[in-house]
Amino acid sequence: PHNFVNSYTRASIIETCDILDLTEKEFMRGQYKIYTYIDPEIQTSLESNLSKYDDVLARQMVVDNENYSIIAYCGTGALPLFYAKRQPASLVKPTLVYLPCFEENLLSPATPILDEELNIDGYAPQNYNKQFVGWTNVRTSLQKSLNIPSVKALSYLTLDKAKTYADKMGIKLDSEDMNMSLALGSIKNGITISQITAPYTMLANGGEFSTLSMIKRIEDKNG
Repeated sequence: PHNFVNSYTRASIIETCDILDLTEKEFMRGQYKIYTYIDPEIQTSLESNLSKYDDVLARQMVVDNENYSIIAYCGTGALPLFYAKRQPASLVKPTLVYLPCFEENLLSPATPILDEELNIDGYAPQNYNKQFVGWTNVRTSLQKSLNIPSVKALSYLTLDKAKTYADKMGIKLDSEDMNMSLALGSIKNGITISQITAPYTMLANGGEFSTLSMIKRIEDKNG
């Protein structure tokens, strides 16, 4: 069975050290109290769910959109997976491509868009099944995670504007990320699970973005 190494506690300590600009040894000597947003029932449920995974690194997180808080997090193994970076793939299609296009009045969910063979300066993306559906709309393109419409949408938005929106959502893009494969989540250095998740909270908060946190309050030994 996996040793969860109390994933939430471990990640919250690392976040606290970042906030206070301390090493973990300095933190441990400081007699701090951390108050978090953890929901014990949901945390237990996540741990139970991940316990069925064998020989894989997996992580799950639950967010309370109302206050941008992380109320449960669990990762398998002893590695601090909360801060590990990975390629986000299609998870960024809504946040880095379609939502900015909506904001710029370039597209709407009902806008017709042609899923067809495409080549932009030598970049020729394919859908996962190597087939094209022809005329569709943005809503269906996102529902089916079609790649061609996403790349077209990014071309309408432009890479510079996509980077501007990414910066606002706490996602720092490298110069090597500035190409059309960004529409499919190709980010050289990857992003963390929190960076993947945080932009989705905008949908529940009127477009307002905030980074996610486990920490409600920190007290030193003097309260």
